[in-house]
Amino acid sequence: MNDTARPSSKKSAVLLLSLMVVLGMFPLDVMLPSYPALANAFEVKINEVTLYVAMFAVGFSISQILIGPLSDKYGRPIMLKIGLVVSLIGVMGCLLSNTHTAFAAARVIQGAGCGCFVLAQAIVQDVFTVEDRQRVRIYLLSLSGICISFSPLLGTYLQYALDWQGSFYLFAILALILLVQIVFYFPNLQDQPLSAQTQKLSLVKRYADIVTFRPFVCSWLTSAMAFSCHFGFIAVSPIIFLETLQVSSLVYSLVLLLYGAAYVVGGLVATRLSKTLAVDAQIKIGLAISGLSGVIMVSMIQFQLSIATVAVPMIICTIGTTLVRPAAASRAMEMFSEKAGASSAAGGTIMFVTAGSVSVILSNAPLPPLESLSIFIVIATALGYAFNKWGIPEGPVLGDTEAGSSH
Repeated sequence: MNDTARPSSKKSAVLLLSLMVVLGMFPLDVMLPSYPALANAFEVKINEVTLYVAMFAVGFSISQILIGPLSDKYGRPIMLKIGLVVSLIGVMGCLLSNTHTAFAAARVIQGAGCGCFVLAQAIVQDVFTVEDRQRVRIYLLSLSGICISFSPLLGTYLQYALDWQGSFYLFAILALILLVQIVFYFPNLQDQPLSAQTQKLSLVKRYADIVTFRPFVCSWLTSAMAFSCHFGFIAVSPIIFLETLQVSSLVYSLVLLLYGAAYVVGGLVATRLSKTLAVDAQIKIGLAISGLSGVIMVSMIQFQLSIATVAVPMIICTIGTTLVRPAAASRAMEMFSEKAGASSAAGGTIMFVTAGSVSVILSNAPLPPLESLSIFIVIATALGYAFNKWGIPEGPVLGDTEAGSSH
């Protein structure tokens, strides 16, 4: 951690983090309008295309287990470079695939490479002060919302111009640009010194210290409950809009534009509340908003399934999610600041394993997708309250010198 990072370091880090967020939308969000084309290309049903989302999440989650602690040992830049190269190999595999199985396998590789994006949390922890970290995380989540809002329109254009391969072409171009910028334009984010690199790395012990500390795990599970509401919606939204409601890709893109804009609104609210409310209060307010959205959705779909009955509750839910996720993540990351890479990876794995599992369950549930989603939001809210209660550490939040020995 570097609480006295120079302004130039912080500006470089913000730019790097912003580019990572932008690139991170392509494997999932930009690909959404291509669901029908992918189903046709690989001769599967459209609901089976959600397997590609789950496979990406599996690769992403598993790779984090190695990338996090290795970045603590060797530094963030080298792991970012390796991750981007692996993701490019996965993209090449997707573009060359001619079977459903080959494409799914390539998506695992792409996800494994994109696992390096989990280091965003560690970079925030390294570069920014305690006072700035939650605000930076709110900014990054809001930026992801802006990306989400425009990605379907971009995905629709790419689908129209280049078929389903379009999003993969653009991902490859942006990954190469980010790789060049990491190599040449981020000198303030240094690799670890040789003395640190030669120290023995015990993955089991490092993770054992982290995952056996209940407040850390429960704080990330609180964030995961909120994230799963978003991830579950993204996974089933093509089925709801394109197949069930049979709207055009343009209308679908415009709906998600409003959905993404809710992240911006939520970010503004979260930034304001973070200045006056404790983390626990922010989380509880966010969960209450998300739970309300689930109740509204359950009520509305009893009358008629329409764009409004889907979009309005999810916009409300997103505002709640934006309050919960940065607050819960910041609380968790403060507990093991000296193991920021491993902590970031552990948290990211909890998030994506949970979200990936939810997306598969919702896509294959016996109930219609929207009913399943609304019920899950209510359940996730209740679980979120429980995890949040268990996620509050006893006494002061653990710091750099205390985290490893206070439990």
